[in-house]
Amino acid sequence: MKKGMAGRRGIGDSAEIESLIAQDGCPACNACVQGLSRYSFWFFNQSYAEGSAVGQYVRNWGFCIRHTAMMASAGPVWQKSAIYGWIIRNQLPGLKRLAGSLRRRAPHYVNRRMARGRMRKTVDAVAPTGACVFCEHEEQTAHDCISELLEAVSEEKGRSIYEKSSGLCMRHFFLMLDRFCEPAYARRISVLVDLQIARLEELGASIEEFFRKSDYRRSDEPKGEEQTAWSRAASRFVGRLDG
Repeated sequence: MKKGMAGRRGIGDSAEIESLIAQDGCPACNACVQGLSRYSFWFFNQSYAEGSAVGQYVRNWGFCIRHTAMMASAGPVWQKSAIYGWIIRNQLPGLKRLAGSLRRRAPHYVNRRMARGRMRKTVDAVAPTGACVFCEHEEQTAHDCISELLEAVSEEKGRSIYEKSSGLCMRHFFLMLDRFCEPAYARRISVLVDLQIARLEELGASIEEFFRKSDYRRSDEPKGEEQTAWSRAASRFVGRLDG
């Protein structure tokens, strides 16, 4: 099983990926939001106590800021209390060793380089390592979605749906280029690149229109969608702002 796949129903058929593409916004972002909802339910009801998951979030001192905020507004209190209790109990001994090391070496140094090296090792032993389990899950979900998307655009129906869609946000667009830019995918990727160019040109023109209408000599012109062009541009670059 791929890392981060447990507890998630994969993107299993063409109808599902076509539905994700047809929805408003980046299809990979939409897949991540939907997949995270399923994964978090599974995580709080089972995975949070499994050894591999516990080891990962203990080593990472918890979760990233975004997913910690998600946990704060969702998830059962008992499980969240257990999670942070385990993190504290497992990491306190290392901090105490660091404190003892600092006290022993503070007054004087016989060999500064050696002392610095030993202190660095003690600090590294308590520093966060690894990735947020929820971030890791989202990355795998996005990878799977993009893989299915590239399969979809190899067919006329999927390509037609994609050309009418919002397309990938820039974050997932570059993930696609990083993971799949190879000769076997060249024609399919070209469809995504062409749409990305078209969408960026549309946004650029809308922003230019905003500045044109901002001129006091055109203050009587009715305002339109150019007033929110910056917001659409922000979403284009980072994906769903609510996910």
